[in-house]
Amino acid sequence: MQAAVIVRNNRSSLYGATAAMDLYTSSGTYLGDWACESSGVGANSWSVCFGKTLTQSSQVNSYGAANGAALGQSPNV
Repeated sequence: MQAAVIVRNNRSSLYGATAAMDLYTSSGTYLGDWACESSGVGANSWSVCFGKTLTQSSQVNSYGAANGAALGQSPNV
């Protein structure tokens, strides 16, 4: 498994973003977390930050945040 945070900047100027992710099994077992380094997202563009790849045989989900704002929970995959 591997988690990613995708940020879209619709502004006409550079936007600073810091993203983080917590990973869990669908039964709630904590698998770890990671944080992306703060970076600038160019005007009218996308930025993707990938976490490290982990081996997991059961379904997982994640909780994300960007610039301290909660992004919610992903579906189990």
